[in-house]
Amino acid sequence: RCLSDWSSDVCSSDLPGASLLTQKVAEVLYLIRELAYIPRTKDNLARLLALSVDDDIPQILNRVEPELERLIKAKMVAKIGEEFEFLTGERRTFEDELATVEMQYRQQDRESGFAKHFIQEPGSNNWRKWLDFDRIPYLGSEFAFKLRVDGTSVSGTQGHTNLEFSSPLKVAGGTTLAEVEIQSLQPDEVNTLFFVSGKVRGFDQDLTRFLAMREVIRNWVGDAHRSEESKKLAMEREANDLPKLERKVLDGLRTGIRDGHIVYKG
Repeated sequence: RCLSDWSSDVCSSDLPGASLLTQKVAEVLYLIRELAYIPRTKDNLARLLALSVDDDIPQILNRVEPELERLIKAKMVAKIGEEFEFLTGERRTFEDELATVEMQYRQQDRESGFAKHFIQEPGSNNWRKWLDFDRIPYLGSEFAFKLRVDGTSVSGTQGHTNLEFSSPLKVAGGTTLAEVEIQSLQPDEVNTLFFVSGKVRGFDQDLTRFLAMREVIRNWVGDAHRSEESKKLAMEREANDLPKLERKVLDGLRTGIRDGHIVYKG
């Protein structure tokens, strides 16, 4: 049976394990897709699916989450930051291309993309969006520092003290606290403070999705063979969805700082 008249091309036979709840989740997402004042989060979906004020929202949420995963795997729904989007027509084509680009990203692509956008993009201080200080307090004084993030020097930072910052991406790539402790004992690191971010679940996937969406948007907007409708969609994604993905990455960086470790001389 097809999920509904407005999505007659996708039937329950195409969704293994699909149920009436799968249909309801898809329909709610479809109906609120143009209502910008309703964030399409899973919590709001659970509330919209409640049948009574006495319904247990956390219990509904537990049932909604696997249905969202089912719809994402079927490429009917995409996750954008903390929100979900029902995909129709050209949006599904965009999401297919985005998924292809994501699969092609390697660790070195993530590292170079992270360095470019969140550390050293020309004319910006993007690192200030997530590192909320540029002085080190010590004995009642504050000292400026030279900053390096994942081995990349940050232009515009200077001082006799160095701050060597390992991001959640570097930690996910294998950098360990023990390795940094050993490095901090080297004689030439006497003026260096090391910071090792805590592990942040899904940080590399969030970063990959952000970088891949930037790339697909750029490709669609710059493609002379794309229709005006396609270019308009790409610009809408750039204005509406890309900032959400960026905030997700920034939140991950801040979480890594909260759960991280300062290392000095071991």
